[in-house]
Amino acid sequence: MDKSLVAGISGAAVRSLVARFPDLGLLLIDLLVEHVHHSHSRIRQFAAERVERRLARALLHYGDKFGTLREGILSIDITLSQKDLAEFAGTTIETVNRTLRIWEQREYIRRSRQHIDLLDRLALIAVAEDQLYMGQRF
Repeated sequence: MDKSLVAGISGAAVRSLVARFPDLGLLLIDLLVEHVHHSHSRIRQFAAERVERRLARALLHYGDKFGTLREGILSIDITLSQKDLAEFAGTTIETVNRTLRIWEQREYIRRSRQHIDLLDRLALIAVAEDQLYMGQRF
């Protein structure tokens, strides 16, 4: 991860800016609507989707966002613990560990300490899209 700077602004200052710049108000509304839609999508995923599917999506997300392709293998270039994955996928560390072990045996992934390589991205996409469950294609 990179260094970040966090800034805050009071509600009164935001209202003053929106009064002076109405387009800023519309932009803020658009951002809030996008955030609500994203939150609803995450809640729906946690309620309705199998853990295996959510975990595959998490790995693909991290791979797309932080991965580097080396010799056909997508290497996730951030420290990624099982706790991080469990929180992202809305499950337990034990379930993440068990699922990753199975995927490692099937050669979908390769793990080392807090690092994951995606060996078979297409298999993970199939799991994420609910076309592959427990090694069986639909």
